[in-house]
Amino acid sequence: EHLALEFACNLCLHPQQQEPLAAILDAAEAAAIAGIADSDLKAAADSGAIRHRRTPSGVYLFERTDVIAFAEGLV
Repeated sequence: EHLALEFACNLCLHPQQQEPLAAILDAAEAAAIAGIADSDLKAAADSGAIRHRRTPSGVYLFERTDVIAFAEGLV
């Protein structure tokens, strides 16, 4: 029997919690949840009324929790 040392990076030992893919919505999905047209949701995003990200190709992405808060008027 022998003793062995194992090494791992800090990120491997303590991975960051990330949003599951289902929590990321495109504009059409987010607009359906919010109950508004996707053009209105994009306009709200552009004005800073709701957090969003845009891909290099211009696709709007939203987190489900942000869309729900926006729809409930909490944002």
